Amino acid sequence: MNVVQSTFAKPLPCSDLSAESEVLYPQPFCPEAIAPHRRTPFDWVVNLMAIALVAAVFLSALLQFVFLALGVVLLTVAFYALCRLIWRLYVWQSRKFHADS
Repeated sequence: MNVVQSTFAKPLPCSDLSAESEVLYPQPFCPEAIAPHRRTPFDWVVNLMAIALVAAVFLSALLQFVFLALGVVLLTVAFYALCRLIWRLYVWQSRKFHADS
């Protein structure tokens, strides 16, 4: 049994662990080792890029909705203008027909 126990590495204390440590075997839970208290400029860049990506997705969805609504409005206006033109041609043709007879 001593042989089996000696093959396992002893866990390091939390004070010896860091996010950059090269320890490959499982360690006890140490929040400081997983997420250091200090943030590097790279962390801020990654956070800002994530925020920009989320903002771009929301802006894209908003613009898609705006253009869809604008397209519906323009199609409605075009359909109304076409119906009005057809009605005017009908009235003009009926007046011309009644004037000739």
